[in-house]
Amino acid sequence: MALVIFSATAMAFADLLNVNLNTLGRVQEVSAQIPAVKNAAAQLRALNLKSEQTGEFEQNGHRVVWQAKLLEPYKDSQTRTGYQGYHRVGLYHIDFQMLKDDLVVGEYQLRVVGFETVRVPSF
Repeated sequence: MALVIFSATAMAFADLLNVNLNTLGRVQEVSAQIPAVKNAAAQLRALNLKSEQTGEFEQNGHRVVWQAKLLEPYKDSQTRTGYQGYHRVGLYHIDFQMLKDDLVVGEYQLRVVGFETVRVPSF
């Protein structure tokens, strides 16, 4: 009888260890994605979204596939004091996917302000 209880307890501990190791592996995969996602978001913010609304690029061993959609049409900006600014600004919504070995490892969304300079300051 003691051998049965010992065997059942050992199997339960082995199963618990297996679950914990699988969870640790998943946590490591997700934590490795964080810098790649931050770098991809920074690269997407630097794009001229008025001239290109879709694309893909490589980032930290991941392929990033993205698509931007204009949410708010372009309008004149204002300075802090309420005067007309030097830019026209519009709000974009970007959906992007991170792929590794052609498998989707994450889908993300980002909102970015697009701008174009329409006036030059005269000092």
